Amino acid sequence: MTKFLLDHMTAKEAQEAFEKRTFAIFPIGAVHKHGDVPIGIDNQSVVEVAKRIGERIPDKVIVLPLLPYGVSSHIDILPGGITTSYNPVRDMVRDICMSIIKHGITHILFLSGHGGNPPALVDVAQSLHSYGVLSAVVQWYVLIREIKG
Repeated sequence: MTKFLLDHMTAKEAQEAFEKRTFAIFPIGAVHKHGDVPIGIDNQSVVEVAKRIGERIPDKVIVLPLLPYGVSSHIDILPGGITTSYNPVRDMVRDICMSIIKHGITHILFLSGHGGNPPALVDVAQSLHSYGVLSAVVQWYVLIREIKG
């Protein structure tokens, strides 16, 4: 089976993958309370969706490792929540993208597992356009709702 998860590849496998593939999926989550479910559900769900996409098109995509912290500046009062703000998340995502662009990635799907992430991700997507990179921001749960009705 073709490897598509970047963090499961050796350096040689990654080099070969980047030589053949130009599409990356970048899952971004968050750590905070969601009712009576694990506080990492945003991370677990977005990784699962990214893997399922990768399984369908393994020869065309590289799935990046999860960025487990999203824009969550309001959750510091909830038990277990990890507070992160817009600028650091935006800057980290942009830096990671610049790294993979150097390896030949020209298409990036930002797959968000958290509602606070899209503004920062859209900001990055717009800045990447000047490098010839086509990107999209998708909140997987919104997409599922639209598909399932």
